[in-house]
Amino acid sequence: GEKFYQHSKAIMGELEWAINDFIYDKDFPGGTLKINAPHSFLQGYLSELISNFMKLYPLIKIDLFLSDEYVEINEENFDLSLRISAKKHTDPHSHLLNIYQRRFYATDAYFKKYGKPTELEQLKQHHLLLYSQKRSPNKIKLFRNNTEESIYTNPLCTCNSGSFLLELCKNNQGIIYLPSFLLEKDEALGHITCCLEDYQSPELYVYAITSSKKKI
Repeated sequence: GEKFYQHSKAIMGELEWAINDFIYDKDFPGGTLKINAPHSFLQGYLSELISNFMKLYPLIKIDLFLSDEYVEINEENFDLSLRISAKKHTDPHSHLLNIYQRRFYATDAYFKKYGKPTELEQLKQHHLLLYSQKRSPNKIKLFRNNTEESIYTNPLCTCNSGSFLLELCKNNQGIIYLPSFLLEKDEALGHITCCLEDYQSPELYVYAITSSKKKI
């Protein structure tokens, strides 16, 4: 009886430790979260998002890799990949975060000097600063009153960095055409102003892609 009691006491102690450890991990998760995201997210949006996450889960370390190149999440062993797409995803590992549009912005000083365009064709008389990747055409397609309109542009500057183009714009160098979520803060602070508001761009979908090998 004494031996059985001692063995039972040890087993119950191990069980209690295991339960407490499970509860602690559930309430205070830890480890490393490996994330891939495009450079475009860097402009304020991603840093604020990760900062809020770190406040909620201070024991989780962040391993962030920024790249505009397509990354295979499973092969590169990422836990999470943030992606911007012009197409809807139906994959079960794709989780829609938000839907945005691209808009045109410039500074009040630029508009005062060159005028504020109200028609798409008027952009041909302006300095355009366009986001561009490899093999990306300088054609802009928009919709107004459910009617498609398009224009081929001759931009003053193309770049694969939204942050760089934004700084050029804020220095009165031209009109940028970027996703609205990258520019909300600067617009709210009065650094830039939207134009051609009655035009709508094709929708941009922001997804979080989770690894099929792991459960987040």
